Amino acid sequence: MSVPDREADENSLFTGEMPSSYLNGIAPSCSLNVAGVVDNGAVYFQQQWGAFAGTSVAAPIWATVQALVNEDTIAHVGIVGYGPQLYYAVADENAGGNAYFDVTSGDNLYYPATPGWDYATGLGTPNLANFDQAVFNTLQ
Repeated sequence: MSVPDREADENSLFTGEMPSSYLNGIAPSCSLNVAGVVDNGAVYFQQQWGAFAGTSVAAPIWATVQALVNEDTIAHVGIVGYGPQLYYAVADENAGGNAYFDVTSGDNLYYPATPGWDYATGLGTPNLANFDQAVFNTLQ
């Protein structure tokens, strides 16, 4: 699957094809293909605390993960890597391995979680220390 032009600009880490080992015979979207497992996440909203779940909690967690990783890579490598290509690259065992916890059970009401890439959880949830190291290894 070729990377769409909108994701293959001069600032992208990779401009080639998505690794076929993650396709499992299906073509993923080029949006963020990772998961954030959040159930009963504490959120402060309208002057009170509440328990929330799903994308509304997972997306800010992923944004925080990316910000922390960017801070580290800027300090040590001097560049920032971001985008779907980077997420696939760090999933490669040659980047340091175990960047994600593979979610293999459950579903998102439409698709089941299975070993490897799947529609429900993408590549999985971040293993932050290993994810950071894999990004560093990939960008240096």
